[in-house]
Amino acid sequence: MDQTCMTWLQTAPCLNRAEAWPAERFPEAEFRYFRDCGCLVCALAVMLRRCGLEASAEETCFDPWILNQRLIDCGAFTPAADLELSRISRLYPLEYLGAIPYTEEALQRADASGFPCLITVPGEKAERHFAALLDLLPDGGTVFDPACGIRRLRAYDRICEIRMFRLTKRETNAAEQKRDMRHDKKGKGGFTMEQIHLEKLTWDTADDVLKLRVAKEQKEFVASNSDSLIDAYFAVTEEGKTVYPFGIYRGKKAVGFLMISYHCVWRENLDFAKNSYYIWRFMIDKRYQGKGYGRAALQCAIDFIRTFPCGQAACCWLSYEPENAAAGKLYRSFGFVERPELCGEGEEIPAVLKL
Repeated sequence: MDQTCMTWLQTAPCLNRAEAWPAERFPEAEFRYFRDCGCLVCALAVMLRRCGLEASAEETCFDPWILNQRLIDCGAFTPAADLELSRISRLYPLEYLGAIPYTEEALQRADASGFPCLITVPGEKAERHFAALLDLLPDGGTVFDPACGIRRLRAYDRICEIRMFRLTKRETNAAEQKRDMRHDKKGKGGFTMEQIHLEKLTWDTADDVLKLRVAKEQKEFVASNSDSLIDAYFAVTEEGKTVYPFGIYRGKKAVGFLMISYHCVWRENLDFAKNSYYIWRFMIDKRYQGKGYGRAALQCAIDFIRTFPCGQAACCWLSYEPENAAAGKLYRSFGFVERPELCGEGEEIPAVLKL
């Protein structure tokens, strides 16, 4: 990759010669100049160069300013100048897969799978600051950080998320239009799906999740979050299992809880459970149900599983009470196939999704 893009700092004079997101086009924008909020576009530009989707070395042909104008022209920004990453497919054969919590193993697997990646770290002005992954080496990796240039991953105090993409083949115009319509959809609460994300549970965030509750009539369908964390503790300490407990967040607000495990075989006839991923617990707080958050969170969970943090797997699975019709409908819409013949009367129905 040529060194031209290594000069694409968000503070560069050439990127701040005018407002990137002027008020007449973006009346709700909090920031208008690259120096304040241009890190995502700069990081995307470097990622596109690394992927070979923008191979020209001529600055007059491509740079973050030019990319930003193209993204504006294709309608990729909201009125608040928030870039909806799913809409990058309007310009490039690139599909946005979503955000997953950062771990070294998850980033290694995503990169080994050929997924172009951005990372996010806490920002000074905006909630998140973006950087583009350049390479991963045995002694660590490097990124292009639009605030300071090339930087080692280990130099960050905290890395929040991995934003993953997948290279795709160009489709027919009709197919692209259909795909763009799908990406335009918003949840019932008026949010974009990118605002829903998973955060690995920590000492600081556990209280947020422990306060969440389902409705009274749903308590028989799912264990309390405190019971789930106790189950996770014994699965790890007594059985040597790997468990990933996540808070489901909309922005900074915890709205649900999700827990994933690996190789969780709780009955001998569940052959598919061996060396596969198990969505063990999944709940949305009663105050936030009916807004589309559950669907968005389930997609985040599947995206995380597809990074194969514990190794390759042919499928993932979950189970739910037969009386929980809403859950069954949601899971079937994602392609989960129910296996009722494997459960006894009154037992949870297992459902399997091929990866």
